[in-house]
Amino acid sequence: MRTVQRIWKLADNKGVHADVSSKKVNCGRKRVQVDFDRMRDIPLKKRTTVRDLSTELNVSLGTLARYIKSKRIRKHSNAIKPLLTEENKKGRLQFCISMLESSSIDYDPIFKGMYNTIHIDEKWFQLKEKCKKFYLLQDEEDPIRTCKSKNFIPKVMFLAAIARPRFDAQGNVLFDGKIGIFPLVTQEPAKRSSVNRPAGTLETKPIQSVTKSVIRTFLLEKVLPAIKEKWPREEIGRI
Repeated sequence: MRTVQRIWKLADNKGVHADVSSKKVNCGRKRVQVDFDRMRDIPLKKRTTVRDLSTELNVSLGTLARYIKSKRIRKHSNAIKPLLTEENKKGRLQFCISMLESSSIDYDPIFKGMYNTIHIDEKWFQLKEKCKKFYLLQDEEDPIRTCKSKNFIPKVMFLAAIARPRFDAQGNVLFDGKIGIFPLVTQEPAKRSSVNRPAGTLETKPIQSVTKSVIRTFLLEKVLPAIKEKWPREEIGRI
């Protein structure tokens, strides 16, 4: 009761709210100060992990994690860039300029419509992935995937061709632009009999050595016939 009277009288005399908190201020261990200028002198190869950086700065992992969370230290993912010579840079710049409408360069440069352009690219695909994620129910069994060697998983190259799609005034698709995707495989007769098939059965095998002549053959025998078949009839001759 006396404590309440004392606090009431103190607040009444000063005309302010009395602070009845028992929590002490300006106490406890001070924050560990890190000399961030030292980081500039540490080689980048010794700053690839949090543990390496904490060792070089002589601070704990928790202290370093707090500075990372407060954005004082940032994480950076670095990708290797191609080493371009001056001729390479000029070539890339000329290619970019060639994609502009020549009549618009002096005023307001705009890109070409590319309605008469077909993009062709190659892509390798592995028949199986080393590690794959699935979502299963609690009572489902874990799937078992096997192969003879996970270091030598067969892979197949695909040749894809695509163009710009066409739409009418109502937004309906007239041409989806998908020319086709063609696996670079060959048919070879089996040399020996096995429990799966007799000798002489045609087997589909990927072409391991993709050379210039192989690409030329697929362009002439696969891509060009597909273009002739799927290209819009009203634009024949503009490609």
